[in-house]
Amino acid sequence: MFIIKFIRYLKGYVMFTATGVFLERFLNMIVRKGVNVWDVQKKETVLTACTDVRSYKSLRPYAKKTGVRLRVKQRYGTPFKVRRYHKRVGLLVGTLFFLIFLCAMGQFIWRIEVVGNVEVSSDEILSTVNELGLKTGAFKGKLNARDIERTALLRLQHLSWIAVNIDGSTATVEVRERVMPPEMFPDHDTPCNIVASQTGLITYMEVYEGQNILKVGDTVKQGDVIVSGIIEDKKGQATYKHARAKVIAQTEYEITVEQPLVKDEKVMKGLQKHRRYLRIFGVDFPLFIYRPFKVAYDLKREAQPLNLFGISLPMTFVDETYDFYVMEQHPITKEQAKREAEAVLLQKETEELKTAKIIEKELEEQELDNMYKIKAKYLCNIDIAKQQEILING
Repeated sequence: MFIIKFIRYLKGYVMFTATGVFLERFLNMIVRKGVNVWDVQKKETVLTACTDVRSYKSLRPYAKKTGVRLRVKQRYGTPFKVRRYHKRVGLLVGTLFFLIFLCAMGQFIWRIEVVGNVEVSSDEILSTVNELGLKTGAFKGKLNARDIERTALLRLQHLSWIAVNIDGSTATVEVRERVMPPEMFPDHDTPCNIVASQTGLITYMEVYEGQNILKVGDTVKQGDVIVSGIIEDKKGQATYKHARAKVIAQTEYEITVEQPLVKDEKVMKGLQKHRRYLRIFGVDFPLFIYRPFKVAYDLKREAQPLNLFGISLPMTFVDETYDFYVMEQHPITKEQAKREAEAVLLQKETEELKTAKIIEKELEEQELDNMYKIKAKYLCNIDIAKQQEILING
């Protein structure tokens, strides 16, 4: 049914009315002559029907014989559209080229998305697939998704699975990251000693490999050898080992925090500016007249890919929002400075002594003219074992 309507539209047809007393005679006459009419409706002395353009011209002799008056009510189809716009050839040509442009653009990749990644960055994945041909502006007909998947999987060692799906002008790269096994005993073939990373008093030792030089109760300085990777047998021949040990020592540690009695604060001015770009084939074209800003600002950028009738276009609308601010200094009380200094001290303590067991902690606080100072002294037990490679000459 759709094909018949489409053909009628291409050829052009009219809806006409026939007015008279002998409508049945007129209708029977044109049907016997093979004139194609459809959607026939009769109401009293008026008959409404449709026929193609050529057939309508052949109705006039039969209308004259039966005393029926014909009148065109509505015209449909391509011939009438062309006739209406025959003086606007440029518009028709432009529309035709635009449709061709849309169809052509649909054969290229204009957007690439990466999903499923956590540890491996999207930039690294995009860089790899770009080198393999999957990039903005690539012709879909030349892309082999399976080859891209296999090669990319070989290059990206931290991925266990990758799939490239192309839908329209958008390519979606789905990945699954590999769960890497922990390195239980790294590089045990390299000869090394165990040396002290800090100065202290050894309180506990576990030697897994190598010959211990010092023992529990000895004082050690930073850089001293605690466990040697060079082992001599009774004949005086040396064997080189990868020394491994756990050495707990009682050490002293110090953290100093200084908090000024003035605080820099960002004060938003409540003024906001927008700068917009049209990105075509990866190049940003500004939609504004450039003037440099003379004050500090926070920048937020949003990119919106453009599409038409569901077809992705090789264009992106970029909106940059500038929020302006000034930095002002405000005085704070010594109580506020003390609280902030204590918070910073706690953070540093957590970061720098996360593997240590704190035995004692002593605080020294000073209130100076322009700052509040806290000095923390720690006595703690910490693993000071540090591997140091043995350089063998020859």
